[in-house]
Amino acid sequence: AASAGVGLFAELGQTANITDLLVKDADITGNNGVGIIAGISAGVMLRVGALGTVQANSSAGGLVGVLDFEETQTETPGIEQSFAHVEVTSTNSTAGGLVGAVAASNSATILDSYATGAVTGNDQVGGLVGLLDNSSVTRSYATGLVTATADSPTEVGGLAGGVFDLNQAMVKGSLYD
Repeated sequence: AASAGVGLFAELGQTANITDLLVKDADITGNNGVGIIAGISAGVMLRVGALGTVQANSSAGGLVGVLDFEETQTETPGIEQSFAHVEVTSTNSTAGGLVGAVAASNSATILDSYATGAVTGNDQVGGLVGLLDNSSVTRSYATGLVTATADSPTEVGGLAGGVFDLNQAMVKGSLYD
């Protein structure tokens, strides 16, 4: 049966640090929170890459399904100098080329990273991030085709699909091509 938190690591806690890792030819399928490296992560990734396919019901990302923030967390979760060349598909909502969802009140950072694969989902579909909340994206980009399958999708974008609170999200020096 499909479950939440599916990837090379189902869940990475706040003390997790993944550095200099490349996963190729991955084919990951799960329910909610699905990514090649981690289904759910509150840790830090530096120089991490993934190539392959991800399929989920919701919160699907090429690298990470859900970039999360634990209640007692002291360090900012983040992804830096990393990439995903992954075809991402979510049958429902929230799909991103690099990260499916950056969870509420996260204060996460995505820095100097990119995604190049096609991203498909019902709504909240973005080339880099499906849903961005209270976090920052800096000097990052996405180039993959973004497709929303809903009859009337409202949160679709080349870089970010949905932004939960425009006053709490920062996108700087980033683009979609």
